Amino acid sequence: MAEFWQAVHIRGQQSQGVWITFAPAFQVGTTTAAQHASELALILTHVNERDVQKDVFDDAVAARDTNFNAIHDSNTRAPQMLDAQLEDGDPLNNERERTGRVEREEEPVAGDRPPRGPPQSRRAGTGTVRGGTTSPRARRNTTPCPESIPKKGRTRRRRWRSTRSCC
Repeated sequence: MAEFWQAVHIRGQQSQGVWITFAPAFQVGTTTAAQHASELALILTHVNERDVQKDVFDDAVAARDTNFNAIHDSNTRAPQMLDAQLEDGDPLNNERERTGRVEREEEPVAGDRPPRGPPQSRRAGTGTVRGGTTSPRARRNTTPCPESIPKKGRTRRRRWRSTRSCC
C-alpha cells in the first residue's frame, strides 16, 4: 500500500516536468521551478530520516524485549532449580514457597456492581424525589395550557403552542 507522501511526490515530479518544459520562468507565488525541485528532493530526504528513526526505535524495543525475556526466564527458572535442589524439610524451601507465592488482593468481579446507596422513593403524583430535589423530567410540565386546548363547537383546529403551562 502506498504511503501518503508517495502520491504527493509523484504529482510534484509530474508538475516539475511540465513546469520546466513549458514555462521555466513561471512562478507560483514566490516559488520558482528550482525551489520546487529542491523541495521535491527534500521529501525523499525526510522519508529516509523517518525510516532511520523508526529503525532506531524498533531496535530499542527489541533490546527491551530481550532484556525482559532474560529477566523473566531467570525469575521462573531459579525457583524451579531451587525446588529441585532442596529437601522437603529444609527451612529455605519453606521460605522459597512463601516468597514465590503471589497473594491476590480482593478484586471486584466483572459482574459485581458497587452499592447504589439507599433507594429513593418518589412522592405520588408530584415527580419530586424525597429530600426536596426534583428530577429533570419532573421539572418539565407536560400538561398543555388550557387556552390552547380546542373548545367544543370550533371547526378550526388549534395546535398547542408548547408543552409548558402558561398559567
